[in-house]
Amino acid sequence: MGGLADKTGSRSRNKGQFESALVPYNPSHVCAPQLLTLKEAGKRKEKSEEDIALLDQVKEANASAGQEYLEYLVLQRKSSSVELHTRLAALYAEKVMTYLKDETISKLWRAKGNFQSCH
Repeated sequence: MGGLADKTGSRSRNKGQFESALVPYNPSHVCAPQLLTLKEAGKRKEKSEEDIALLDQVKEANASAGQEYLEYLVLQRKSSSVELHTRLAALYAEKVMTYLKDETISKLWRAKGNFQSCH
């Protein structure tokens, strides 16, 4: 086989000329992203208290913004905080109960139930 191509595309007869530019295979580089991910995961756990404190401040300033931030923390950033998940579940349960108290929505659900039972 011929030599390595230089930058202009011509073949070089001296194979050793470009060998220093080649990066040798190192198995530890393959595992590096996983180690970085694990290290970052540990950092996220430490910040759950900060997330909760900031959530409380946002909610105090604007309840709607607090709800959106809570959804962001749990659903987008995938926080593993039990407290945040519990707060989001309670928020959703509260919304469902509010909707059920609304007479218009209750009528729609009853009509849907009657329609499904007929078919």
